[in-house]
This record gives sequence, structure tokens and C-alpha cells, in this order.
Amino acid sequence: MDLPLVMAALMNRFGEDILPEEVAYIMEDKATSSTGNGAFAAAAAGCCGYPCWQAWMDLKDLRAQIHDGCSVAVRVERRVRGQRDSVGVWMGLRGFGHDDAVLADFVLLNDPTADTDGAVNCTMAVTDFLRYFTGRAIALRGKPRDVEADRPRRILCELEKTGEPGVYTFVQRGQKDLLPEEFSGWLAASRHDGIAHATTAHRTFKRLEKTAEGGIRFSAEQLAAGGRYSVYAVDQTGRMRVAEVRLPVPPPPPEPVLQSTAQAAGAAAPAEPSAF
Repeated sequence: MDLPLVMAALMNRFGEDILPEEVAYIMEDKATSSTGNGAFAAAAAGCCGYPCWQAWMDLKDLRAQIHDGCSVAVRVERRVRGQRDSVGVWMGLRGFGHDDAVLADFVLLNDPTADTDGAVNCTMAVTDFLRYFTGRAIALRGKPRDVEADRPRRILCELEKTGEPGVYTFVQRGQKDLLPEEFSGWLAASRHDGIAHATTAHRTFKRLEKTAEGGIRFSAEQLAAGGRYSVYAVDQTGRMRVAEVRLPVPPPPPEPVLQSTAQAAGAAAPAEPSAF
């Protein structure tokens, strides 16, 4: 998924608002069931209306593309955690810089294989970059405003509650739109956190379960949290169903009744004997 992640980031830089999963299904190589084909990645960006091409580039070419305002993906040989041998990884090239303290040039990269979100943006000395850079690159230019995208569109749906707790079905124009039995796409929900994210891809997603009847099932954790959710279902063609639902927030547990000090003292004091 490194290349779909990078391609989504390159297009989102120009305001496309596309998810890596959408890119993955659009550019999937059906012959190998993989998402590592650079030509297919460039074609997927072209379907979204972006002039995009792959080429062999050197450092001078990369600098020229960045200077020209293009977004660039580069393929770098590196070791990934858990693997013995180095593998080729696609990264986003954000630009170049110079460290005056050590008098060295460096490149700014986006590493989709980073362990944490904070480690995605990284730097690499130019000397190291030239050692690991394979020469393969993909350049993407902002699309003209009058160009119509030719990719699977997002379909706005509603969610209808079923008789089973936590289970909903998609509804489109008043008709149920059940997920097909052969659905093997991507199904997830994102809880609204009150933050205005730059793109949909910046949000946090949790996987959802598809039911045998073609509906979706929220997890016990999601039901316990409640709140407003956006639900996304991307099928094998890249088409996405989008819906909003508000799950009821469970009432807080009742607070224990605390006796006052006087009540507690009266309850603890022995009863005085009656005069009769």
C-alpha cells in the first residue's frame, strides 16, 4: 500500500480529497493483485484529471520537478522493520534543504512505512539518498480546473437501523443498497472529533464488519462511545458509498448514593431503650 498512500498524498496536496483505499482499487493490477505498478499509479492519477508520468530521474531532474511545482514520488531501497533484506518503497519527495550546522544538503521525504504518524515526515542526507534512490520517480502536476475527473464517484447514502443492535444498512434514494455477497472492499467508520481535518484521509478510521445480509455492524467499542460517525464502503472498482449516522451516547452509570455524616452517625448509634 506504499504507492497508493503516496499517490493519495500527492493528489491531496492539490485539494483532491481522495483516500488511499480509493487509489488502491483504481490502480490495482488485476493480473498480479498488487498495487505496486507505477504505470497504473500514473494512470489512476490521470483518471482523476492530473497530468502524471513516471520516468527515470537523477537529482537534477528531481530538483527541476520540485522547482516547477510538481508533486513527486520516488522509489527508495530500504530496510523495513521485520524484514531481513531491503525492499523498494515509494516515498513522497517534499523538497530539498541545507543544514548550516553540518554544511550538508538533505532531502525532505514522506515515508508511508514509518512506525508512527509523527515519523512520516523525515529527512535524509543527499549522499544517503543518492545511495538508496533507484532512479524511478513519478511526477504529478496540478490539474486544470476545467478538466472533468473520470474516476468512480462517491455515492451519498443514508444508513437505516435494523432490528439487530448496532447493525445498519445503506439506503440510496429511499431504496436499500445492500452490500453484495462478493463484496471484499474496504469498510470503515470515522468518528467526528470536532477537528476540521484538511482532507478525509487525515481522519482516524476503524474497521467495520459486513453482515451476511449485506449490512454493516459497529463494534461494541464504537457503540459504547456513541456520537456521530461517517461510514465509508469502497468496493473493488473504487466506487465509494458514504453515509452519516449518529449513534446514541449511552447514559452515564448512576452515581453511588453517599450518606451524610449525620445520617451515617445516626445509623451507627445504638437505639436507646424505651421507658415503657
